[in-house]
Amino acid sequence: MKKQAWTMIIILSLFLVGCSSENEEISKELLPEVEGTYTMLQIFGDDDNNISTPDFLSHYDDEQLNKTFPSWIGIAKTEARNRYSSLDIEETPQYYFFDTKGLVLKTGNNEEARNFIEDKLNNNE
Repeated sequence: MKKQAWTMIIILSLFLVGCSSENEEISKELLPEVEGTYTMLQIFGDDDNNISTPDFLSHYDDEQLNKTFPSWIGIAKTEARNRYSSLDIEETPQYYFFDTKGLVLKTGNNEEARNFIEDKLNNNE
């Protein structure tokens, strides 16, 4: 009986380690390498025909944006759910901002995303 209990404990432990490693891999992909920079993950609706940089970023030049936000990922909702299953993706558009330590902002509000970006750009000047 004790052998079976230990076998089950070992199997469950290996399963949990496997699951946590997968989530860590997803997080590492989204984390920027340089302190003071951010990754922006933008989730679009599956029916959106024009996946592009948000309009509210148009008044910034590319050099200014790339310095603080070197990685911008735009992805459709279904693909995002498959690729980033640890994120709770419900509505679109959805914006996720990551720094070197992890998720710093999740919002579906364009104004909130714009304010976050402007704040970070102004602090890096």
